[in-house]
Amino acid sequence: MEFVLEYEPAEGQRLDQKNLLPVATGTHNVDTFVLIKHGNPNAGTAVWLSGDEIDRFPSFHEFYMSMLDYNRLEVKTLKEELEAGEG
Repeated sequence: MEFVLEYEPAEGQRLDQKNLLPVATGTHNVDTFVLIKHGNPNAGTAVWLSGDEIDRFPSFHEFYMSMLDYNRLEVKTLKEELEAGEG
């Protein structure tokens, strides 16, 4: 399977696809998460891309913990909307 990365990098922030390891992608949106491979500047950094660069995490662990927090917040928001009759 070929990994094709499409995003609009910020000035001076171009990521070379051959130096990236995809770790997650969404099936219903364009969100893609990659790790910068070892032997490159910022190796081990996780990058969140969605059309352009959304965020960077210093490690896979930090990325993973942040995604858990995002999911917890989403569940909380959905519960609140359901309880308020908005869902």
